[in-house]
Amino acid sequence: MKTHCLTTMTCALKHFWGVVPRVRHQYHLVVDEAIADINQFLKPKVAFILVDGTVCMESDGPRTGKLKICDKILASHDPIALDATVAKYMGFEVPHHVEVAAKRVWVLSRQRWLVTSYFRIC
Repeated sequence: MKTHCLTTMTCALKHFWGVVPRVRHQYHLVVDEAIADINQFLKPKVAFILVDGTVCMESDGPRTGKLKICDKILASHDPIALDATVAKYMGFEVPHHVEVAAKRVWVLSRQRWLVTSYFRIC
């Protein structure tokens, strides 16, 4: 979990942006659509997503943000629900790349997005 200057935040969906070789930097102007396409391709191969939110980043992410201890672990079978929940936890509206992926890849209502929850590590 961290802030990001292009996509507001990085979590489950944007995580897979990193599997694309460095050529991905040519697609910054269409990053939201590219993230949706990558996730559409990977959807049958991804069964479960675990997010380590113990130490996160806020403010000027992804490279010069400030570390923030959050002590959260999040998990879901649904990256859209997970990213929507993380966005809410971080104080953001649902980012555009999550909206695009929801329309293209996972057809979900906003009510279902709120099903995924976070819990505190003991």
